[in-house]
Amino acid sequence: MTQVLAFIKDWGAFILLIINLVLTFKFNKKIERYKSDLQKDLTIRNLQFQKELDILSYLWESISHLENAIKYAIVTPRNQAQEFLNLMENAIFEINETISIRTPFIQRDIGNKCGDLISIAKRLSIYLYNQVRPPQAEKHIKEDQETFLAKAEEIHKAIRQRILS
Repeated sequence: MTQVLAFIKDWGAFILLIINLVLTFKFNKKIERYKSDLQKDLTIRNLQFQKELDILSYLWESISHLENAIKYAIVTPRNQAQEFLNLMENAIFEINETISIRTPFIQRDIGNKCGDLISIAKRLSIYLYNQVRPPQAEKHIKEDQETFLAKAEEIHKAIRQRILS
């Protein structure tokens, strides 16, 4: 018994130090692995966010172009509105293409609202293209313009919320 006590007295601190080093080494390896996994996840999330931000920024820009084209097409005399009608068509195409090609990166509700927006814009362009408008066309144009602007604002709000969340 005295030999055991003498051994512990002589080597006990050293043994405890070795055990502590081994446990610390294992613990540090686990921490490094967790840090590496976390860094990988953060990098992937940052890439996904940057891609989504780029797409939403482009979508915002296209919707703004469409809003402006519609506003000018409505107030411009019909015989001079062709330029704005072409801008409307281009913006509709850009929005539609952005939604269809980049669907995985766009939230479903934003995509659905953009689909509604495109439908309204197409209906407006049909009214605006007609050189001869039926009497109720002006009423429909005004209603569709108001609906369009409200829907565009919903999309802008959804994009802002998505970017800030």
